[in-house]
Amino acid sequence: MHWETHDSGQLTFLASREICRRIRPGWMVEHAGDGLSPYGVRFTGDNARSIVAELLEIPEHHYFLAEDRSLLVVVTMEGDLDVVDL
Repeated sequence: MHWETHDSGQLTFLASREICRRIRPGWMVEHAGDGLSPYGVRFTGDNARSIVAELLEIPEHHYFLAEDRSLLVVVTMEGDLDVVDL
């Protein structure tokens, strides 16, 4: 699935929604950025909505990967959101 928006609030909402919709309870999500983030971040689906919003404040491309590798969500600074279900 692919969305494109130049509204950062809508992009954050869509990314959070798609991650929360697909992640299984108690499973971890891993985040990596491609620029400013010096570390990866792991969090549970229970905390996903608020953590995704905070991470998307960092100006870089973002990659969210489900613990079982069944989900990849990519959010770009240019306003693209791509969701891949494996």
